Amino acid sequence: MMQKKLRYLFMLAIGIGISTQSFAQLKQVRGTVFSSDGNAIPGVFITTPDYSASAVTDSLGHFELALPAGESALHVSHVGYFRQTVYAPDDGSPLNIYLEQEVVSIGEVVVSTGYQTLSKDKTLGSYTHIDNRLVNRAVSTDVLSRLENITPALLFDRRFDGSPSLSIRGQSTIQSEESPLVIVDNFPYEGDLDNLNPNDIESITILKDAAAASIWGVRAGNGVIVITTKKGRLEQPMTIQINNSVTIGRKPDVFDNPQFLNASDFIDVEQSLFDQNYYTWMEDYSAQPAMSPVVELLIARRDGQISETEAQAQLDRYRQLDVRRDFSKYLYQNSVNRQHSFTMKGGGSAVSYYLSGGLDQNQENLVRNELDRITVNSMLTYHPTASLEISSGIQYAHSRQAQNNGGSASITSGGTYGLYPYARLADDNGNPLAVVRDFNTAFVSQAQANGLLDWSYVPLQELQNKDYTIQTDDIRINTAVNYRLTSWLNVEGRYQYENQDRHIRDFQSQEMYYTRNMINQYAYTDGDGSLLFPVPQGGILDNSYLSLVSHSGRAQLNVDKNWGERHRLSVLAGTEVRQTRTTGLSDRVYGYSDELLTTSRVDYTTSYLLSPTGSTSTIPDRSSLTYLTDRNRSYYGNLSYTLQGRYMLTASARKDESNLFGVDANNKGVPLWSAGVGWQISSEEFFPLHDLLPVLKLRSTYGYSGNVN
Repeated sequence: MMQKKLRYLFMLAIGIGISTQSFAQLKQVRGTVFSSDGNAIPGVFITTPDYSASAVTDSLGHFELALPAGESALHVSHVGYFRQTVYAPDDGSPLNIYLEQEVVSIGEVVVSTGYQTLSKDKTLGSYTHIDNRLVNRAVSTDVLSRLENITPALLFDRRFDGSPSLSIRGQSTIQSEESPLVIVDNFPYEGDLDNLNPNDIESITILKDAAAASIWGVRAGNGVIVITTKKGRLEQPMTIQINNSVTIGRKPDVFDNPQFLNASDFIDVEQSLFDQNYYTWMEDYSAQPAMSPVVELLIARRDGQISETEAQAQLDRYRQLDVRRDFSKYLYQNSVNRQHSFTMKGGGSAVSYYLSGGLDQNQENLVRNELDRITVNSMLTYHPTASLEISSGIQYAHSRQAQNNGGSASITSGGTYGLYPYARLADDNGNPLAVVRDFNTAFVSQAQANGLLDWSYVPLQELQNKDYTIQTDDIRINTAVNYRLTSWLNVEGRYQYENQDRHIRDFQSQEMYYTRNMINQYAYTDGDGSLLFPVPQGGILDNSYLSLVSHSGRAQLNVDKNWGERHRLSVLAGTEVRQTRTTGLSDRVYGYSDELLTTSRVDYTTSYLLSPTGSTSTIPDRSSLTYLTDRNRSYYGNLSYTLQGRYMLTASARKDESNLFGVDANNKGVPLWSAGVGWQISSEEFFPLHDLLPVLKLRSTYGYSGNVN
C-alpha cells in the first residue's frame, strides 16, 4: 500500500514538473497582419495546428498569443484571403504577415459613414461604395467628373452653366439646401469641391437612405457623399510615384442640337409673323426694341426703301447662313488638361506618412476659360504604443480660374427670341461683326452721332475683353487621437480647422458692352444742351471677397465585441460641436482704369431717366457686407447587432441643436432616428444558389431624416 502511494506521488511530481517545465517554456508571439497592399486587417483568426492557442487581430491588425514549447507553426485565415501558414521567430521579434486577397466579394467591401467603417454585407442601410479603381477610371482634375456615370443613385443636372448640381435619388427638398452633404476625412466639407485633388482620394461612399445617412442628422436629408483620402501604412517601404498626364478632348459638336431651328425655317416663321402684323408694335414703341435683320429687311421692302429683288436676294443669302459655324470656330476649342502629381508614402513600426503635391493646368472647351491649381496634402500617423494612435494632416489648395466665355447661350439678341440662326460673328476675313441686341439697328447707329459711346454689341470683342477671375485658397488641418482601452473598446477625439478665402474680380472695361450700355442709358442733356454722364466713362470693377472659417470637434466611444462566432455587437456614441463663420465684402467702382488705378465718384441716391426705355433708376451700388455664424451641437449613437452572422438589427439616433435665427428655442433641437432588421439568406445552410447568388439579403429599414434651412 505504501509503495502504491509513493508511486502515485512520484508520478504526480513528474506531471507537475512537466507542466511547470512546459509553462516555463511558453513563448510570447506578437505581430501584425496586413493585406498585400499594406492595409492592416482586423478580425484575422490565428491558431496553432492543434488549436491549443489562438488569437484574433484587433482593429489595427495586431495580435498576441503564447505558443507551447516546441511549437512555431501558425495558421492564418480570414474570409476573402488565401489561408497561410507562417512560423514564429525564435528571437521574439515582431511578426509581420501579409495575406493575398482571394476574391473581391461584396462581404469584404468596407464602406465608411464618416463615423465608422462597416463591412457592406453586415449593413442594412443603402450604400454605394466607389473604390480607388473606379475613382481613377476617368482622368480629370475634379472630383465630380470622376463620379459621373458610376452609380445611378447620383444624378447630375447640367441644364445650367457652371458646375452641375447634384442630387442623390432625386429631389429631396423644395425650399432648403438641395445639395448632398459632403464629408471629407470624417468631417463636413464646407469648401468648394473643385479644391480637392482626385488623385488623393482613396474611396467614396454614398449614403442614400435614412438608415445610412441619419447618423449625420439634419444635414443628411439629401444624402451624404463620404470621401476618404489616402494615407500611409505601417510596415510599408517608402514608395514614390510621379504621374504626368495630358488629356485632349474634342470640342463639342454644336450641330448636335435637334431643337435648333435652321436659318431657312426661322426666316419662314418671321415672314409669316410679319404678314400677320406681329411686329407692328415694335415700330411704334419708344423703347426702340431689337428687331432681327430679316424683320428690318421686310419693313424696308414694305416701305419701298429697297426693291423686291434686292430683298429676296438678301433673304436667300441669310438662308444659307448658320451661326453655329461661327460658334464652333470662335467660341469652342479642344480642351487640354495637364496633370502633374507627386506622391510619397510609407511607414515603419510606429509611424506612417503620406505626402502628395499636384499641379493642374486646364484649358477648357470654351475659349479663354482655364483653371490653374496647386494642391498639397500630408498625413502623419504615430503609434507611441500599441494602444494609442495619433494622426495629423494638412491639406492646402490654391486655384485661379478664368471664366471669360459663357458659350453660345451667353449671346442673345435681348429681344423676344434668342440669337437669330443666320447671325454672323465675323466676316470672311475674320473681322468681328456686330449682332442685334437690346435696341434696333437704326437707334444704335445714331448713338455716336448724338455724342454717346458706340452702342453696338460685338460678341467676339466681348470675348477678348472680358476679365473675370476667381482665386481661391483653401486650407484644412485635422488631428485625431484614438486610444484602445481593450481589444473591443476604444475612444477617439477629432478636430478639424478649415479656412477658405475666395476673391472674385470682374473687370468690365469701356470696350465691354455692359459698360457702354450703362454709360449711354444714364446719360442726359442739361438745360444748356450739354451732354452729361452720371455713370462716368471708364471701366467698371466689381470685387468680392468671401472668407469661411470652420471649427469642428468630436469625442466618440466605439465598441466592437464578439462572443465567439454567434454574437457580434458594434456600438458607437459621441458628441460633436461645429462653428462656421462666413465674412464677406463686395464693392463696385466706376470710371476705373487698370493702368492709372483711378476711379470716379458716383451719385447712388438720385434717380435718372434711362434712355431710350423711359424708366427711372438709381445707379447700381454693389457694395455689401456679409457676416454669418452657424453653431451646431450634436449627440449621436449607433448600434448594430449580428446573430450567427445572418440576423441583423441596427438602430441609430441623433439630436442636432443649432442657433437658427428666428426659430423658437424648443425647435432649435431636432431628434432624428432610424432602425432596421435584416436576414442574410445566402448564409443559411439550406440556401441552394450560392454560385448564382453569392449574396442574398432581405432587409427592412425605416428612418426619420431632416434638412436644415
